[in-house]
Amino acid sequence: MAGFTLKVKDLIVGKSKVALDKVAVGHIYVNPGVTHCGMVSKITKSQGKPDKIEIQHSSSRQKKVAKNDYATYFGGKGTFYK
Repeated sequence: MAGFTLKVKDLIVGKSKVALDKVAVGHIYVNPGVTHCGMVSKITKSQGKPDKIEIQHSSSRQKKVAKNDYATYFGGKGTFYK
């Protein structure tokens, strides 16, 4: 998509929200301000604990395409879409 701007709000048009317990690899993560997004790249299941959800996204803060934990890096806030 070189040369094209894609806004987060345009990316999620027509997509369905996904409940946290139904999130799967490949689903789209969108932050609460609808200004940043990423893709679920890994889910780690742990018995008796919430699933660990890894989000791959372009991070200007980290200056790279990064993989970060939904609960810690993103504060467990945001919406998932498919």
